[in-house]
Amino acid sequence: MSMIEKEFPYLSNLSFIKNISNTSDTIYIHGASGVGKTHLGWCIYKDSERSNNKFLAVNLASIPEQLFESELFGHTKGSFTGATTEKTGVLASLDKGTVVLEDIADISIPSQAKLLSFLDSSLIRPVGGLNTKSVDVKIIVTSNKDLQAEIRKGKFKEDLYYRLVNGFSVKIDQIATIEFNQFKQVFWRIVRSLEDKYRNEVFNGTLVPLSVPDDILIQIQNTVIGNYRGLSSLIKYLILNQFGTITTEILPDELVKHTPSTTLKCALQSKTKDHILSILERNNNNLTSTAEELGVSRNTLYKLLKEHSITVNISKKVTEGI
Repeated sequence: MSMIEKEFPYLSNLSFIKNISNTSDTIYIHGASGVGKTHLGWCIYKDSERSNNKFLAVNLASIPEQLFESELFGHTKGSFTGATTEKTGVLASLDKGTVVLEDIADISIPSQAKLLSFLDSSLIRPVGGLNTKSVDVKIIVTSNKDLQAEIRKGKFKEDLYYRLVNGFSVKIDQIATIEFNQFKQVFWRIVRSLEDKYRNEVFNGTLVPLSVPDDILIQIQNTVIGNYRGLSSLIKYLILNQFGTITTEILPDELVKHTPSTTLKCALQSKTKDHILSILERNNNNLTSTAEELGVSRNTLYKLLKEHSITVNISKKVTEGI
């Protein structure tokens, strides 16, 4: 299984993303803050033929405007005040490697123009230098903003936008919008990875394994703050505190919304009900098997059936209460 498939099983265009990992073309990854854009960039790198070469993620928004060109393309000694030595830029230092350029919408129009020139030519010229140099580096660009809206505001170059979207564009959906079974895969993969990490690093070989019933998982999926990044932080918190079985009361306010809107409450109830019905059907209405698959006791299952107006008839047909 590829790293992309393992880390992002819910992406609708997995085959496309796997295919483009070995191209030399620029990849544009977009989606809300925290969905894992840089992490997907790293997965693309790990699945590519460049995986033995260097990788770096650079937050473009954190680079001061006056140093943008120097950071990316380098500079010669004495090219500006403070340039006491020659500097190799990020792009040249990653020759044959991969770079993720984060938050492209947050740099100025002049900086965008310089980046576009490089994307078109693969040539760099250090600040103060006379000669250009060809650089072979895989470029992955990310943004959490609507670039078309930024164009309308005059904050983003239209030609750079088309250069990005006409190449390879990948959108990552928010955690709350993916199928629950896919969310479960992601959740338990992170759990297994972190439990393996902390078992010896923190707990000297023994830890209390995390147990999360499906009804709590559904709540987490729809209320976790920060998407993929927030989900990872929540799981770390639950494992390091050694809570064992998780209940709603254990979920921390900083990472989970405990007071969802009426609309979200209705959505949660509907999603939970549909999930229980599907598991009942899969287990031929056997309550013991259904409770085991849900990760709850039979008593808890009875409460869930009552709460969601689900009746299991003697004829073994599942009906929904009105």
